[in-house]
Amino acid sequence: QGDTFRRVVGRHDEVLQRMDHSRQLQAIAVFRDSQLNDEQVLALVDLLQTETYTRKTTLVREGTVVDASLSIVRKGSVTIESAEEKYTKTLEAGGYFGQEWMLADQNKEVSDDQPPLVKTKFTVVVTPGTELAVLMLDDVRKVLNT
Repeated sequence: QGDTFRRVVGRHDEVLQRMDHSRQLQAIAVFRDSQLNDEQVLALVDLLQTETYTRKTTLVREGTVVDASLSIVRKGSVTIESAEEKYTKTLEAGGYFGQEWMLADQNKEVSDDQPPLVKTKFTVVVTPGTELAVLMLDDVRKVLNT
């Protein structure tokens, strides 16, 4: 009986987590404005990759080239800094960054053998205990056939 209860509660938690991730994606302009259907949104939710950081880590330095992706802060915090544009911003749980990376190469030719790359305009630093949900543009294209 106890095992059955744990399986049911576990599945319930998974469903609630998927619904939460779905709402978060649909709230981000790049997805909200694209008029995705529920099936497409859930397919994207399934592609989210969790990354956990146990210490302060610089993920990206301003001016470097990275794979185009979107990151959602699940736990902890992230600092976004731009020397060029002279700003610093802290993102807490629910915040996200990389939306502009998802759009930056939208007019470039798509290649099957190389993921979309973009030049960053800011530095990203995560604090210890931060958990990110990351969605790669390459994966988004596979779901949306773009």
